[in-house]
Amino acid sequence: MPIIQNVVDLDSGEVELKQKVRECVQIEVHQDDKMPPLICELCVDKVNDFYEFLEMCRQTNKRTRLRLGLPPQTLPRGAPDAGDCILGVTEPIFVDNEDSNEPILRSKSKSVKSVKV
Repeated sequence: MPIIQNVVDLDSGEVELKQKVRECVQIEVHQDDKMPPLICELCVDKVNDFYEFLEMCRQTNKRTRLRLGLPPQTLPRGAPDAGDCILGVTEPIFVDNEDSNEPILRSKSKSVKSVKV
C-alpha cells in the first residue's frame, strides 16, 4: 500500500496515512525522500490503531481538563515534549553488551526501573 496517496478524498474527513505516521512515530514522509513508497498492511493496521488510541487519549485529556476546570494544553499536535513524559525516559544510553547493540533507556525518575518496549 502506498504511504502517500496521489488522490485524496477531502470530503471523507479521513486523516492521511503520512500524517498519522508523522503524529504517531515522528517520521516525516515525503514523495521525493528516496525511501520505499510502500507500507505493508500489518503496519498500516498498527499505525491506524495507534492513531485511534492517540486521538482517544487526546479527547479524554480534553474532556477531563474541561470537567476539572483546568486550562487546555497548548502543545501543537505531534510535538513531543520530554517534560511531559510520564515514564521520565529522556534519552538513550549505550552500555557494553555483547548480546545487543540496542540502547538501554535511562530514566530521570527513581520509581521507573526499566521500560519494556
